[in-house]
Order: sequence, then structure tokens, then C-alpha cells
Amino acid sequence: MIELEKVIDSLGDRKSLSIFKFIAKQPSDTSTLRNQLSLSRKQYYTRLSEMVEAGLIRKYHSNYTLTSFGKMVYDALEIIELGLTNFWKLKALDSLEFAKTARVPQEERERILESLIDNMKIKEILLAH
Repeated sequence: MIELEKVIDSLGDRKSLSIFKFIAKQPSDTSTLRNQLSLSRKQYYTRLSEMVEAGLIRKYHSNYTLTSFGKMVYDALEIIELGLTNFWKLKALDSLEFAKTARVPQEERERILESLIDNMKIKEILLAH
């Protein structure tokens, strides 16, 4: 069984993320990936084998593609990136929620959320919790 730590470790640096995102956008063969990402042979194969072992990618007819699990992880990474691009807006919402003197009613918090956040996926996540 694949463990969460193995998945996170396999994507744990910038080069690994670059390989993973590149494969997600277009299935690619080894030479295309190495040339596009300017990786040494060792850098490339070490990271690639970690992602294969973590169940994120597979080789299919000489091209590497995301597995179904890899597609789910890619989607989760996109949500994290959305959070990062909206970090300060999210921080502002947190300050409203945790301020001792500000007793903001739920309806008002939702109105503020609506005005600050324009991405529906983020809104869904925040309103669900």
C-alpha cells in the first residue's frame, strides 16, 4: 500500500513538481521531458522512479502519463496553488474569524467571503467547513 509520505516525498522539490506538472499537461517521452526541463540523467530518473513508485505516473507506449491517482493529486495541487494565490485574502478572513473583539455573524462573514474570493472552488471549500 502506498503511503501519504511517499507521495509527498516524491513531489517534494521544485524539479519533481516540474516533471509532474509537465506530464500532467502533456504525456511525454524521456528525451522530451529531460530536454524541456534541463535535468541531468540522474536528476530525472531518480525523481521519475519515485513518482512511479508512489503511483502517480506510469509509462504507456514510451510516454509517461498520470495515473488516475496522479490526476487526483494534480487536482489537489491546483487547489493548493489557488490557496497560495489567494493567501492574503484567506488570511484576512482568518483575522475576522479569530479576532476576540470582532464578533462577526456568520451571514456577514459569508458576505465578506463573497466579496473577497472570486474562485468558486475556494468558496465551496471555505463554506463547507
